[in-house]
Amino acid sequence: MQKKLTILKLLKNRLHLGRHKSKKHPNMDEYIFTVRNNLCVFDLEKTLAKIKIVIDVLKKLKKEQKDILVVGTKKQIKDETEQFAKGIGAHYINKRWLGGILTNFKTIKNKTRRLKELKEMEAKEELKKYTKFEQQKFKEEREKLEEDVGGIEDLQALPEILFILDSFYEKIAMKEAKKMGITVIALMNANSDPKKAEYPVPMNTESTQALSFVLKAIQAGVAEKIIKIKKSKKAKKIKIVKTNKKD
Repeated sequence: MQKKLTILKLLKNRLHLGRHKSKKHPNMDEYIFTVRNNLCVFDLEKTLAKIKIVIDVLKKLKKEQKDILVVGTKKQIKDETEQFAKGIGAHYINKRWLGGILTNFKTIKNKTRRLKELKEMEAKEELKKYTKFEQQKFKEEREKLEEDVGGIEDLQALPEILFILDSFYEKIAMKEAKKMGITVIALMNANSDPKKAEYPVPMNTESTQALSFVLKAIQAGVAEKIIKIKKSKKAKKIKIVKTNKKD
């Protein structure tokens, strides 16, 4: 069972430390508790409340078997992104956001289809009939495809929701989600606009410690919620906010 998530734990893991006050987005004011040493300090009561909402939303999506896409391409959290996504049964992008993943999904599906084809050929040892040069080319093609779309290999349609691990860093993914009318959960620092996500989580996105902590907490919370739902017939209804496509 997940240990209780508290403000003190958020504080110890540095979630409260935001960007320099000169970088603060005006729409983030409601989540800022104070400014200390020229750094924005988040109101952790509000951050904690947002984390709990995200846990409920993800739990509902898992129950309904909806597709979730986690996006975290910062090198320092590459492994955490993959582990978190697999832990909640989601697809993921953790190396680079290939432009058009959402807005040109048909082309992306061709890439994932080709990746599966190459893996199947390798598994059946069908590549042995080719020359060593050709085999090397097939290998390089597979590795390139895994780099681009390995984490979304089994994504058959546009995801129900995008989970962005740093909205400022993943600007292209945010824009594509908005254009395609896809709901967004986003971890956001003080320099981001919380109005651009249906479920913003104001926090320190510069700290690997903070990001790792919040991902583990959310993963554990989702797992616990799923267990509780199975034991109870009276599950709380959570309405998933839908976003509109950009005009």
